[in-house]
Amino acid sequence: MRILYSHFLDDDDHPAVQMVHAISRQLRSIGHEVCVHRSLGEATGGHREVAKPTRRTPLTAVKDRFWFARALARNRPMMRRDRAAIEAFRPDVVLAREDPYCVSMALAAGAAGVPLVTFADVPVAYETRTFPVGGRWHPPFLVEAIERLWLKRCRAVVTPCRPAADELKKYGLEVPIHVSANGVDPENFPETTPEQREQGRRALGLPEGATIVGFQGSFRRFHGIDLLRDMILATASRPDVHWLLIGDGPERGRLEAAVAGRSRATFIGKQPPGRMGALTAAFDIAVSTHVFVEGSFYFCPLKILEYGAAGCAILASTQGDIPRLLDGGRAGVLVDGPDPAAWIAALVGLLANRRRAEHLGRAAREFVLGHLTWKHSAIRIESILNAALAMPMPAPIGLVLSP
Repeated sequence: MRILYSHFLDDDDHPAVQMVHAISRQLRSIGHEVCVHRSLGEATGGHREVAKPTRRTPLTAVKDRFWFARALARNRPMMRRDRAAIEAFRPDVVLAREDPYCVSMALAAGAAGVPLVTFADVPVAYETRTFPVGGRWHPPFLVEAIERLWLKRCRAVVTPCRPAADELKKYGLEVPIHVSANGVDPENFPETTPEQREQGRRALGLPEGATIVGFQGSFRRFHGIDLLRDMILATASRPDVHWLLIGDGPERGRLEAAVAGRSRATFIGKQPPGRMGALTAAFDIAVSTHVFVEGSFYFCPLKILEYGAAGCAILASTQGDIPRLLDGGRAGVLVDGPDPAAWIAALVGLLANRRRAEHLGRAAREFVLGHLTWKHSAIRIESILNAALAMPMPAPIGLVLSP
């Protein structure tokens, strides 16, 4: 099968781009030809905020209010690139990541008569309304209309968790929606001996003999930074506990300031994806402190899978599909609710029972490597693409963007 795998992301270090390449590698390994295509053109090193003028005018306010018009205008040049990619590669199917305000690949695939399968990492309209980036205003119903338009062009949709699938089903479209969880690359998480773990810890400057509690993430409010702070401070009086925090983001400075001089914690900033296996191998216990949200928790957190692949005892919430990622609680400790006292008690319980923590770490590694690798994802996606190829094409729609 010839698969054109397209996305709209502009940063090669973005976790979603790493996911695209990981799935592509595995699809190739089972015999398919895969071309990864970026609709936006060449990467520019990530989205950069444009400095706003110091002198604001009524026109500036209008431009800020209607920022989405520029996003929509990108579809014209993107469609030229998408059509060119389809003509050059001649795929049997297009597997395309969905993105707000971007419809070019859906239209290009339809115009070329190539079946389209959507990878909806999140339900974009729901996410845009629930967690608007930078507090941006979105016109009522516009993102929903675009998402509905996109989904109507598909033969199938792939999404990584059941809550995301449930949100997409609310459109009432007759499009098959499949759940395929995210994965990990086992090669990045080799089994380590106790000696290798200690050597890695010494290289990071971590204290010998301490229990290492770890967190890795983007240090945004959604990742439960306040809850993480409370847990760090709750163990501040314990010389046998040291925290290792990996990543960067807008909340990192506030967290560092809150725990500085009051706890044992090492912050090492954002790291290349290839280093995560070696770094998480230093953890004894790993925490995933997502903020509890009203409505759908429509995520399949990569950090939990990486913690499990590294053999950590995992402490996570009961939201969404997280219990499924931890084998219903047999491969980790699940905390129901956002009460810091409950999280601290669960952490203290693991610290007090080293044998249980080690057992949970082994169970997590066995479950993740046995069910949740990118090879497993690729096999599920292969089946979905084959089924989609056997379905009839959607009826054409009238919207066309000139190349």
